[in-house]
Amino acid sequence: MNSIFYGLKDPEARDIISKEIINVSNSRINLTSFSFNHDPSFGVPAGECKVLILWEPASVMPWQYRERNLKKFDLVIPMSSWRAENLGIKNYAFHPYDVTQAQITSPFKKRLKKVVMINSAKFSSGKNSLYGLRRGTSKYLHERNLDYSLYGTNWKMSRMMEIRKRAVSLKNSIFARERVSLRELSSELFYSYPEYKGWIADKFEILSQFNISLVIENEADWITEKIFDSLIAGTVPLYVGPDLSKQFPQLNACILKAEPNVKSIYQSLLGVSEEELDEKRHAINSFLKDESLEGIKFWSPSNQWKKVAEISRNYLESL
Repeated sequence: MNSIFYGLKDPEARDIISKEIINVSNSRINLTSFSFNHDPSFGVPAGECKVLILWEPASVMPWQYRERNLKKFDLVIPMSSWRAENLGIKNYAFHPYDVTQAQITSPFKKRLKKVVMINSAKFSSGKNSLYGLRRGTSKYLHERNLDYSLYGTNWKMSRMMEIRKRAVSLKNSIFARERVSLRELSSELFYSYPEYKGWIADKFEILSQFNISLVIENEADWITEKIFDSLIAGTVPLYVGPDLSKQFPQLNACILKAEPNVKSIYQSLLGVSEEELDEKRHAINSFLKDESLEGIKFWSPSNQWKKVAEISRNYLESL
């Protein structure tokens, strides 16, 4: 059985998936296509069996979550258990994260600064988007004179460019027939981010200077690289995202948790003690050294792409 890939450029992922399905015996299926996200304007992918890997959330690509788009595919694999649950899909994998021991900074390294957030400025008008929370939190922390710094890209774009980007996000939501949140769309429209420190070449070098990193996911239905970037840098994440406690208790032990609102985040930062931070540092140290699938190895590209391949193979063999 042959395979074709759309948008999936990772050679390791393509190799793992191809090897897993090549010997599937199914006389009806000669070609299986794998789409890494899907833009409906590109039409229907090739192949007798079409697989969609849902990588980006609705806040980034709302159109691909339209029911008419998902129905183009025989198998849909969300890269998140929470997204799978929301969509009523049984099988899922997670976003892989690749790390080498050489990248790791000791969580016990002395740090002189308190809180950092590293993100690009992005916009959405979807009701589940947390982009507005990032903007509002940054403003709130700065106005209360917290030891806080903001890094990333596009925080100092022109007002006209910002309005255009917000307009595009609204257009995308309307096209996707997504419920629009005007509050999310217009949040912090006239704020200029004086706490912004600039673009960075090495996020790990910056993260390692801070005790706490503020990690707010795009939406509360997935885990991205941001939480692992902080752990690799030895920085304790204050996390706003899905509940990790049941599925990933060892990872959950590494983080400070806040509810998805500005005041909860601020109070969590004010209330954290040095003893609690030290407890989290020990948990981070253990998590990164754990070679089992309870630790960082679970998130390795080989493990997560094998999961995608396994789901695909099982489906093809069931036809």
